Amino acid sequence: VLLAMGNYLNGGSARGRAWGFKLASLPAVLQTRSTTSSGTLLTCLCEYALTTPGAALLKLEADLLEPLTKACAVNMDECSQQLAKLHKELDSIEQLVAYFSAPDTAIH
Repeated sequence: VLLAMGNYLNGGSARGRAWGFKLASLPAVLQTRSTTSSGTLLTCLCEYALTTPGAALLKLEADLLEPLTKACAVNMDECSQQLAKLHKELDSIEQLVAYFSAPDTAIH
């Protein structure tokens, strides 16, 4: 449905005949706003999905929410380790900048 909506919105352009889309383009669903209301493309997509015959088969919460929640889970320990590593690297860079900025170590 999302691909069909994108092809319709892109109309007569080459982008309007797409066979698929990259997952990286999904944030655009939240950023594409309607000209007639304050809704987004995601709002229109959900309204369409919930009002289409057979929408009860979608079971959005059971079918989408749980897998998406698992897919988006963040390992905080890993994030903390990566952040600590970045802080160390930043400290090293700051020391190098300070060293080479000192008047007695400046390159002439």
